[in-house]
Amino acid sequence: MIKMILAAVVALGISTSACATPRKFYDPTQTFTANKERTVYFKGVIGGSAIKQASRIEALSRVSAANIDFVINSPGGSVLPGLQVISAMRVAKARGVKFRCFVPVLAASMAFQILAECNKRYTLVNTLLLWHPVKISSSEPMDATTLLYYGQDLRRLERPLVADLIRALNISRETFMYHYRHETLWTATQLMELSPNFISIVDNFANITDPFGFGE
Repeated sequence: MIKMILAAVVALGISTSACATPRKFYDPTQTFTANKERTVYFKGVIGGSAIKQASRIEALSRVSAANIDFVINSPGGSVLPGLQVISAMRVAKARGVKFRCFVPVLAASMAFQILAECNKRYTLVNTLLLWHPVKISSSEPMDATTLLYYGQDLRRLERPLVADLIRALNISRETFMYHYRHETLWTATQLMELSPNFISIVDNFANITDPFGFGE
């Protein structure tokens, strides 16, 4: 999945002017300007290092209730580390913090789930976005009982995540589940046609380090 998404990024060619987009799709400011002192970066696969982002969110929200800017470039990853970040975001929100999130290239899978948690979401024209079912992989053989248990466990874990995404996208459950099951890969403009208020597209950005990088 990750290789497929990254290949699509290369094929499309990320550019702020690569596609003619109706002006109604653009945020009026046209530039996302991050606050250098209150910016959190999430780049690459979501894994154990997510605790760094969760800890930074916690530290920033204790200092001030001012906005936190979140720059996301990720194909997704593990659910539990992603939930650590979301938990930290919700604690910060309870303290009055709002999150402005910017995705220059890609937010897929668990990264899309984190994006949905943001108060305001910004992308470029060809930013790629994707949501899909929670999955499990194993190098060990599984019998029928084990598979049944994991299926039930995944559904239990999946239920609140799906509810959060449907609420954020503000689309019907039927439409959401169709694209959820088919793992539709969206450009920002395509997703705006489906969910007009989910993101705002900007022409440019400022005060962001290595916006197109995927390393930590």
